[in-house]
Amino acid sequence: MYVILLALGIGKVIFENELKLTDYKEILSSLFVVGVVVDYWWNWAEGVEEVITPTFSELVFDLLIILNLTFLLAHYKDLELLPWFFFYLGVCDLLWVINHSWDYRKEKGRCHKRRFFWLFEKVSAIAVYFFVAVLFGPILWQVLEEKDSIKFFFEILYQSPIFSSPIFAELWQILVLIFAYLFVRRFCFVDIRRIRGISFKEVEADDLEELVVIHNQQALTNLEGNIKNGFLLKGTTLQNLKAEYLNENNKFFKAIYQDNIIAFIKLAKKIDANVLEKTKWKTEKPDLLDNSNHWYIGCLVLRKKFERRGVGEEVFKELFAFYKGSTFSSFITIAPFNNIPSLKLHKKFKFKEIGTFDAEIFEGIKNYKSVLKILV
Repeated sequence: MYVILLALGIGKVIFENELKLTDYKEILSSLFVVGVVVDYWWNWAEGVEEVITPTFSELVFDLLIILNLTFLLAHYKDLELLPWFFFYLGVCDLLWVINHSWDYRKEKGRCHKRRFFWLFEKVSAIAVYFFVAVLFGPILWQVLEEKDSIKFFFEILYQSPIFSSPIFAELWQILVLIFAYLFVRRFCFVDIRRIRGISFKEVEADDLEELVVIHNQQALTNLEGNIKNGFLLKGTTLQNLKAEYLNENNKFFKAIYQDNIIAFIKLAKKIDANVLEKTKWKTEKPDLLDNSNHWYIGCLVLRKKFERRGVGEEVFKELFAFYKGSTFSSFITIAPFNNIPSLKLHKKFKFKEIGTFDAEIFEGIKNYKSVLKILV
């Protein structure tokens, strides 16, 4: 449905409205509105579709959102009216969340514990869009013109090189609207996509075949260069994983969501001695690495469709609660490939860098480098 809307909208923008390539404001506005539709489509396909249970009421609110996006495409030139369509879009999003919370209660027999956070996000988005809509309206400027102190401030503002430039005078409205939308997407559209309420349990022998599949999906050889969501250096086999599982110095835990394994984490009591021998320490090797309460995080692996939805954070929270008072360490690859998601996750939980490991060839990878981080 989003694809059809996008095709019709782009056709209208280019052909029916005769897009003027010399009009910067019109070009920016058209690209922005098309981008909003694509963003909603991507957000639905990647983050929402797999989480919700389809119902008739949910379909109705989806259609309302799509109808509003249609109005955005139809009125992309009207910068006084356009913010109000974003305001109505925010209202539709709020109604969608209310309906989703209600459907969840009917299905589970209880209210979702995150419902108030979802509502707060959507109400905040509506407030932002309402402010912009009022800002673009003529009523506000009539009021400001009657206030000498405010009028004086704007006179000084418009004398500055930036605000007095012809380009800014032409584009300021669409730039404000773009900023408002980016603000809403960054701060008011994240919680509904996050996975909450996972079950954290020890892996059983019957789980190993499924863990091999999840593991190998994230191996570098299978990612075809797409490493933005993290990666593993190499794949594994059922035989290798079973040998690690049976090792009494290792522990495996799984994250379960809606009766499915969506992630697993592998722990070891000791770090490979050969690796530690070649590690360059920032000060000196911490005694904590040899402590009986130390756990080395060998890998944290997420099922691909659950990436970038807070699963890693939830697993770490459960792990640290399960082994409260323990010390954790982890090597993170930084060259020749930089595992940015892993670095961000460890930074969020205040892991500290204590050393680096370099090798000309490691696990078949040339010029390899990783950092060793520790959490006490």
